[in-house]
Amino acid sequence: VGVNDLLRGRETKQFAEDYETLVAKVRRPGRLIVVANLPDVASAPAMKGVADESLRLRLGQFNKAIEDIAGRHGVPLVDLHKSSGELIRSHPEYFSSDGLHPSDPGYARWAAAMWAVVEQAIDE
Repeated sequence: VGVNDLLRGRETKQFAEDYETLVAKVRRPGRLIVVANLPDVASAPAMKGVADESLRLRLGQFNKAIEDIAGRHGVPLVDLHKSSGELIRSHPEYFSSDGLHPSDPGYARWAAAMWAVVEQAIDE
C-alpha cells in the first residue's frame, strides 16, 4: 500500500493519515496484522533517469510514517525497502516487463520476506 500514492505525488501527511486510519480499522484483538513499508521503487529500472532526490526523500518519509504507525499500533513491519534495495541491481529478473512492478520471481521474493515476519509473529 502506498507506491501509487508516492508516484502520483500525494503529500506525506495525507498518506500517513490514511495509512493510520487503515491500520486502526483492521486491527482487532486476536487478529494478526503485519504491515510492509514501500520497496525501493526509486531504483527500479523504469525510474532510471526519472527518480530524483525529491522522490527518494518522499519515499523515506512515507516509510518513516509506516514505521511510526506500526510502532504505535504494535504491529510487525516487513522491511521491503531494505530487501528490495539490496536486490534490485543484481536481479533484474525480479521486475516485470514494465520495469516497475515485480515479476513472478520478484513477488516470490517479497512473499518470502513477508512470510519470515508473519511466521515470527505467529510464533510470538
